Amino acid sequence: MSQNFKYYAFISYNSRDVKWGKRLQRKLEHYRMPATLCSERGWNRTPIKPVFFAPTDIQPGGLTAELQERLKASRNLIVICSPNSAQSKWVGDEIEFFHSLGRTDNIHFFIIEGKPNSGDVATECFNPKIKELGIPEILGANIHEHTYALPWLNKERAFVQIISKLLNVEFDSIWNRHRRQLVQKVSSVLLMTLLVITAMVQMYIANQPIDVKMCLN
Repeated sequence: MSQNFKYYAFISYNSRDVKWGKRLQRKLEHYRMPATLCSERGWNRTPIKPVFFAPTDIQPGGLTAELQERLKASRNLIVICSPNSAQSKWVGDEIEFFHSLGRTDNIHFFIIEGKPNSGDVATECFNPKIKELGIPEILGANIHEHTYALPWLNKERAFVQIISKLLNVEFDSIWNRHRRQLVQKVSSVLLMTLLVITAMVQMYIANQPIDVKMCLN
């Protein structure tokens, strides 16, 4: 893609999902790619930035001229999918406008709640504009996908899925490294916690009063 863009991605969301928008923006902008891959692709270590997220720049609202300019200036559109965004006219308008720019292949879905194509308004997470516009069905990155027993690990996997789609790199090439780093971090935290507990126990024992009895013959 030869065109230069001001933003690497634009996050479309419903205001009820604002915490996920902030979290995703932070994750993407601070994600450090493997040095070897950066060298091959000519990237810096944090290639996914800036990411446009309305609360940090302008107040969210209808599809104003300013928001249209931000969409035009964005290489990708990330839709935070939930029953909230599925029922949002503004999210639908942002999808439709980005689609009209001819960048349909650059629309990505990040599912935080609900089910795709459930047919039930209470659980449907895809905005109806997706089907109306005939956007090819793409499996979104889903934080509730039960790949691992630990929920937080499934969330991390979803983040990496979005990153791999944005950068057009093989998922396993960055996920395996990311997972190893997570295991190392958790192991380090557990080890430090154990050392602190051990030190506190030893200190407690050392400070216990000693009952000395002297026997006089």
